[in-house]
Amino acid sequence: MMPPLFEKLSQLWRKLLFYLERDRFDRELEEEMRFHLEAVTLFLIGGALGRAMAAIMKPVLLGLGIGLIGAHACARIMKSLLYQVPATDPTTFAGIAAVLVMVAFMAAYLPARRAARVDPIIALRLE
Repeated sequence: MMPPLFEKLSQLWRKLLFYLERDRFDRELEEEMRFHLEAVTLFLIGGALGRAMAAIMKPVLLGLGIGLIGAHACARIMKSLLYQVPATDPTTFAGIAAVLVMVAFMAAYLPARRAARVDPIIALRLE
């Protein structure tokens, strides 16, 4: 049989370990819940952004293709206005196409990202 003082210290130690373990479990549970909620939020935002970007970039790419075909067709007319640059210079065509796609992408991405981060409840409440 243990002396009463050691028995009380032993009980106190067990209670302290129990509370510490429970606190650690609660923190782990909270961290896991936050992780999963953040993953779901990022998945929803990513899906909405992906759909918005696909819907916006399809007409941009279609217009770019039509524009490149039209520019290539008008190259003979423009040939007399150009100096030391071929009328169908692939570097110029690719550079202009890249700049146009980047501008269209940023013009679509920035508002879509901002709209995807708005809480739907707040957006509905404001309307």
